Amino acid sequence: MKSKTFKIILSAALLVAVVGVMSYVKPEPVQACDTVEECQAEYDRIREEREANQSKLAGYKDDYEGIISKISTLNDSITQTEAQISVIEATIVALQTKIDELQASIDAKNELVMGRMEAMQLQNKGNVYIDFILNASSLADMVSRSEAITQITQADKDLIHQIREQKDEIVKSQDEQVTKQNELIAVRDDLQSQKDEQDQLQIALIEKIHASEALEEELALAEDTSAQQLANISGKVPPTSGAFGLPTANGIITAGYLDPDYGFSSDHLGTDIAWNYGSEIYSIGTGVVAETVTGCGGCTSGYGNYVVMIYNKNNVDYAVMYGHLSSVYVSPGQVVSQGSAIGAMGSTGFSTGPHLHLEILRGINYFPASRYQRLNYVINTKEVISYPGNRW
Repeated sequence: MKSKTFKIILSAALLVAVVGVMSYVKPEPVQACDTVEECQAEYDRIREEREANQSKLAGYKDDYEGIISKISTLNDSITQTEAQISVIEATIVALQTKIDELQASIDAKNELVMGRMEAMQLQNKGNVYIDFILNASSLADMVSRSEAITQITQADKDLIHQIREQKDEIVKSQDEQVTKQNELIAVRDDLQSQKDEQDQLQIALIEKIHASEALEEELALAEDTSAQQLANISGKVPPTSGAFGLPTANGIITAGYLDPDYGFSSDHLGTDIAWNYGSEIYSIGTGVVAETVTGCGGCTSGYGNYVVMIYNKNNVDYAVMYGHLSSVYVSPGQVVSQGSAIGAMGSTGFSTGPHLHLEILRGINYFPASRYQRLNYVINTKEVISYPGNRW
């Protein structure tokens, strides 16, 4: 009883800890600023708040995956336990059938013995057993006949005793099966209780994730606004803190520049990432849109629709081109925060299928049209982006 009460209290405590406040506190509006220092401080404040929320969101999602795994394991255990219970139930039924059969045999033998005993009693009309003994031809024959009757009666008693022992053994076996069944039922009920707790935690985490995702959207807009404010007053590209991120949620790398996985080829300046048509393309850092080309719906040469972003990371400028887009979401001069969608994957320009051409130039704050000039700055994108493999 104490153990069960403890589990209930623990479950409630876990639920309260995870659920917390289901709604989220809206971020403080972006504060206007008059100096570079004020604008930088405002940008840093929002960026720190966003990073903290992103960390929480990642934790919630990790916890959610853990709960899904636990629920799956518990469901498997419950299914296995119920299968064992079903086997034992069938065994108990079979044993009961055997018990009933043995009891019927005992009853029949008892009836037969009782009939013989009644026949042995002296009656007015005589008794067949007495007649059997008295009709003996000699004293020796009489003794022999008397011993025969005694042996027959004892044999019946021995048979009944043997059947009863068999029945007792089966009853004992049945009792053991019932005990096992009750133990398994207790195990199953405990597993079900654990699963119910995980179900509640799962519901709570889903609400937490939704709230954190909603906050992330608002903080991303606030970061864009503060970054634009900083760029306007300083004339500089807002810095990207931390590592560059992935440009797509999913992808398959099909070509690269000086990439050992693709023969160290220098013919292709950049990394090609293939995925579904219309998949969103994300800014790998916080930066400024330097150039966009749109309206290339049917063009078959060059990079088609593309976006050029300028980033500054650790006081080093990067010019990054996102090519072959089906749609462009941003405009020149716009400040875009890391992870924001800037377009959609397509196959415009010289392309044989939907993919992103990602070309990164390091140490330059614009994107030269000349391939020969870009060769002085182009790098293997894997130097600055940690891809989770060539497919993710």
